[in-house]
Amino acid sequence: MSQIFLSSKEEYSSSLLMMTPDGLKLIIFMVPPGNLSYIMHSPPEPDNTSSEGAESKVMDIGAVGLTVCQGAGRVIGIELIDQAVEDAQCNAMLNGIVNCEFLKGKAEIVLPELLPLLEDARSLVAVVNPSRAGLHYRVMRAIRNCEQIRRLVYISCKPEGEAMRNFIELCCLPDQQKKLFGDPFTPTLAVPVDMFPHTSHCELVLLFER
Repeated sequence: MSQIFLSSKEEYSSSLLMMTPDGLKLIIFMVPPGNLSYIMHSPPEPDNTSSEGAESKVMDIGAVGLTVCQGAGRVIGIELIDQAVEDAQCNAMLNGIVNCEFLKGKAEIVLPELLPLLEDARSLVAVVNPSRAGLHYRVMRAIRNCEQIRRLVYISCKPEGEAMRNFIELCCLPDQQKKLFGDPFTPTLAVPVDMFPHTSHCELVLLFER
């Protein structure tokens, strides 16, 4: 997915208030014209020959977490950039949402440390929205080995690319060499979303269950 640089800093003076079909209000902080080239172009493809290059670097303003929070007791979002966390917190306040929290850091570092703290949860739902490089192997391992995660929503901007490796590892039998010990997932639903009209590109939202 293309990274969109959103900021709540003073130098980004203009903003856009958007309302989703379900009534969720989102403030999108706009950048000055000189930075439009960064928004309109995708970042360079990472080096997929190294597992360390498959880091999740998707920029968000809390839209995914805030959308699903109404049906959840607690939502925890992980964002890589400080400004993304600030914008997500701002949007949570704008909508009066109190059961969402956002943590800053790389998912491959934060998630393995976070999941053991949620062992008392009977059932967890994970929602991931990685870059073209797919999920980092540490994230894959943490999700697969966490028994409490029974459902996984995977938002893929390039399902025919590195994401396919993730799909295989989610659904394969336990693999000691890859340290994948949990029960395999099964894909139960796939919904294409045309976010780029008049192009051949299409996002794909998949639901995995076990």
